[in-house]
Amino acid sequence: PEAAQEELPPEALQGAIVVCRQLRARLAKDLERFESDDVQAMLSEDVRDIRRLRREFDHLCATFTEAEETLPASSSSGEVSQLEVQPEDSEPVWVRVDLESHGRMIQVFQNCEEGRCLCEEPPVS
Repeated sequence: PEAAQEELPPEALQGAIVVCRQLRARLAKDLERFESDDVQAMLSEDVRDIRRLRREFDHLCATFTEAEETLPASSSSGEVSQLEVQPEDSEPVWVRVDLESHGRMIQVFQNCEEGRCLCEEPPVS
């Protein structure tokens, strides 16, 4: 016998949807950074992994969207609540790429938004 599936209270469901939307937006932004031309040029063979991650992410986003469409209108409404409003990253975001050069591992830090590249870890603000 199949166990009855418990439903979340509407407030909890709305909160979970908000968190999922925020995380989806953050992951999308992180993937965009790794897909930037500057970072892609450093990744060489790892580009395949980024493409695979993008396909998986896009598939999961489509699944999430389909699941949202099956929810009651009050739970999945497109209205933006105060919780959903997220400011842009106030701190610079750096993508760290580990590269092998002449048998040594080196780290390169790329700030995709500013187009800056450093060979030393950027200072913490």
